[in-house]
Amino acid sequence: MTTAVVFFENAQLLSEIFLGLPLWKRAILTCQKVGFNHFTLVGKDRKFLDSVILEIRKDRRFHAHVEIAVREEKEIKGEGSISVDASSVFTEDLISKVLEGREEIPQHFVIQIKTPSDFKKARKYLFRWMRSRQVSFLDRWINSAVSLQITRFLLKTSLTPNQITLLTFPFACLAYYFLSQGSYWKTLLGVGNLVATAILDCCDGEVARLKFQVSVGGDRLDLAMDHGVNLAAFAGLTIGYAQSHPEMAKVLFCFIFLGSLWVFAVTYLPHPSQKGEAFEGTIFKKLIMRLINRDFIYCILVLAFFGNAYWFLWLAAIGSNVFAGILSWARFIKHHTRP
Repeated sequence: MTTAVVFFENAQLLSEIFLGLPLWKRAILTCQKVGFNHFTLVGKDRKFLDSVILEIRKDRRFHAHVEIAVREEKEIKGEGSISVDASSVFTEDLISKVLEGREEIPQHFVIQIKTPSDFKKARKYLFRWMRSRQVSFLDRWINSAVSLQITRFLLKTSLTPNQITLLTFPFACLAYYFLSQGSYWKTLLGVGNLVATAILDCCDGEVARLKFQVSVGGDRLDLAMDHGVNLAAFAGLTIGYAQSHPEMAKVLFCFIFLGSLWVFAVTYLPHPSQKGEAFEGTIFKKLIMRLINRDFIYCILVLAFFGNAYWFLWLAAIGSNVFAGILSWARFIKHHTRP
């Protein structure tokens, strides 16, 4: 049993909502995320501790096997793998390092909330941590700079990560419409809507992680919406290109469709909800995770600015098939070299 001792001192402060959650709930859920399944709550306000226990039992984010024990003593020697203050803000990565012995336990786990200014420091700390977890270079340095500001607002609402994912749909439809018109300015408007989908794609993940609402169903919905946005982008560009080059547009679309289908089959099958599972433990896993994001949107944006957005269709037609061929070869080699 992995135990964490959590100290509760200021009930009013601990009830403050910070990035969508009360401080105490964020502290316990963070510890739970890295494997703690037993919590010893220590504090003088027994009534408040009882309300905490009741809230934990009602909240589905807490695992059914989480156990709570209330103690009156401030110091509990020899109990628990770690001791944390419920008013402290820390990340799951830090707790993991502490448990692995790779880092000493800071006195208050980076930031302890005491004043209103501490909330601002803690928010900056967690947002910096969120950005560091982005796989895509453009997500980390461009999209998240905007998405985190939107996320600050979304965290104050009752919107779930899945509902935020669905907000991508109207932007994808608008992108398709404008791209299919073929004119310079409407193409730029279409790409602008694609950029909006990339930013919202960051938002749903940020809200899910900050509110501890990550789920398998959410991952599948996100995956489906990713493919929907990609389809809108390629279909819109192709139809727009077809207005001036109808025959060539048909050929390019066929190559893109076949290449995309081939990449999907090699990357996701036989488990469509698990990205690149067949390449786990190889250099191709990281490559796949980088290529399946929406960084390509910024390539279209640059080309569209110079009036050559349709060049991307040529890049996609050739690149998707070459990439699918490399992945097929790598998967074949891995399968036939297993001990």
